[in-house]
Amino acid sequence: MGTGEAIFASSHTSVAYTALTFAAVIAGSFTFLSVCGGVHEHSFCPTAWGGVPSRQQTFTAAPQCPLAPMCGAQILGGMPTFLPPDAIARGTSNYGSGDRMERLGHKLLQGQPVTVAFLGGSITWGRGGYEGAPFVTRFTTWLNATFPHPDHRVVNLGLPAVTSALFAACYDSVPEDADFVVLDFAVNDGHTSPPGRDKYGYSFPGATRRGFEQLVRKSLKLQESPAVAMLHFFSWNATRDKEREGTEDVAKRESFFFRTIEDDLSTIAQYYDTPVLSLRNAVYHLLREQRFGFQWDAKVADTAGMTAAESEPLKDALFFWDENHPWDRTGHRALAELLQAAVSRGVQAAADTQLTQLAQVGAFAQLPAAARAKLAQERPLMAPLPLPLPPPMVPGNYEANATSCHLQEDFEAVVGATSGFKYEARAPNETTYVAQKWGLTANKTGARATIMLDSELGGLSGKLESVQVHLLFLRSWRGMGKAQLECSGCKCAQQELDGHWDREATLTDLFTFEVSPNPKCELQLTVLANSTSGQHLFVLSGAVVSSLDAKLERGKIGQWDYEVGG
Repeated sequence: MGTGEAIFASSHTSVAYTALTFAAVIAGSFTFLSVCGGVHEHSFCPTAWGGVPSRQQTFTAAPQCPLAPMCGAQILGGMPTFLPPDAIARGTSNYGSGDRMERLGHKLLQGQPVTVAFLGGSITWGRGGYEGAPFVTRFTTWLNATFPHPDHRVVNLGLPAVTSALFAACYDSVPEDADFVVLDFAVNDGHTSPPGRDKYGYSFPGATRRGFEQLVRKSLKLQESPAVAMLHFFSWNATRDKEREGTEDVAKRESFFFRTIEDDLSTIAQYYDTPVLSLRNAVYHLLREQRFGFQWDAKVADTAGMTAAESEPLKDALFFWDENHPWDRTGHRALAELLQAAVSRGVQAAADTQLTQLAQVGAFAQLPAAARAKLAQERPLMAPLPLPLPPPMVPGNYEANATSCHLQEDFEAVVGATSGFKYEARAPNETTYVAQKWGLTANKTGARATIMLDSELGGLSGKLESVQVHLLFLRSWRGMGKAQLECSGCKCAQQELDGHWDREATLTDLFTFEVSPNPKCELQLTVLANSTSGQHLFVLSGAVVSSLDAKLERGKIGQWDYEVGG
């Protein structure tokens, strides 16, 4: 590794190696041994590691910079990056104190396993990463290669076409022992002018932002006080003006840098001292210049029918898989590198802190072994403690715990009596439950289904007069029908759910209404004869009961396409 990549200054030569020697003595494995013992390319490792040297030897340490994160290797591991160095630097639009990232880095330096949880929409789920390497997979591969441990755990909770408010309500699937939580909601929470702005024009009192803040708070409060990072995706075409051409809205003119909600979400991040990783900031000007690998004026579908010799150069040039999702080789790789750089910065900060701590006791390296062992026990290497969680940024917006979620595999369990409805997969040949698109489906008038819920939330609803129920159902511009909703056991207003809309996209939408608390609340749905489309397909895929104040809303763009007849 070159001089410019090293992270320790030559002025600390003797201290660095005395510190490393002392670290080897302390408990046999403090800090560097677990990493440097088998991997030599890290900037904080000696360039000629060959076991623990004796005190009588003289060493020449690798040169270093006084501020490691700024002049050390941006991404540890020695692999070439897709993003230019200045793009990686721009991509970290907020890092904050980095205390929680340093705690994560401390665990990795100690050779301990870590648990990482990813929460987001279809980009986190992996859409566009169809050559086997969406950004979650790329990050996991890098983590295992750079800090190998058989017990690392990466949990991908990405769910297409949902917003942060759904995760704020349905948080039970997030590992309680997570060390690092990544939130990807700049697209699906992406209403630039959401309802609920206050009289000064700010969106934070609105339901969508309140839900996001509650999700951040829940993540920060997990038992391991994890690092939490916001990873903001950016779509060039989704931020352009659109004009109607025939039956389609076609993007025209330039992209607007500011036409994204990431600045709102970043304000919440700054309040809670969490890093913000912005794809917009990293690549906007590269996209504007249409650099190779950053071309936005074509999509992967355009390669259909081409020979490999024709399609491969185009696939290397494109940044997006379609208008709203990153492409495997470029966009997903860029997202992974922003995450890798943030974790690398935390590791280097941990290395600096540990070196300082070891230097403080380095003068005692000549003590007898028993005295050194006693000192190690009394003065262990410590990671920084996280600051206490502040009160909510939006006054009174505390996270709610009273929720009951029935999504994916858990939805079928609350389906009661049916007639004309069938619980089935709409893409049965896919390999995962999410991709198979399971749902309660009807295609004729008069079909009936009952959904059985505990709207008392197991007694957690307390003295509330009502709670929210959120039904996930399919919407499209063709082929969809209407259903009438009524309640039995609990009380609710009779309402209609219309699966039709004019927008040329097919995705899961959320219908929110209030019901009275009752442990045996039955929702009764009946497909109606009248429909906007003239057809009657109706698909229900989930139900959530929540005392959460945040209204659950669908994502801004059609993230999850279904084949809809009609």
